[in-house]
Amino acid sequence: MEITLPYARADGLIVQACAMHLRAGMEGIISKHFGVEIIDELFDRFCKKEEEFISMLESKYNEGDQLFIDLKRI
Repeated sequence: MEITLPYARADGLIVQACAMHLRAGMEGIISKHFGVEIIDELFDRFCKKEEEFISMLESKYNEGDQLFIDLKRI
């Protein structure tokens, strides 16, 4: 996943765009393995967590990021 405007301020629109890009790439894999029931809640939580750490994300734009998601089947 690439951030198209790395110098852009990470406001709510950028957070949502990032989540939408991630969802577009990962939704099929996650829903196939865990079911479609968790998708909306998962990406809603992702947006909330990303907004919590927005200042950290702003400082890391130029360095690049890695995303690790650990999902557990219940």
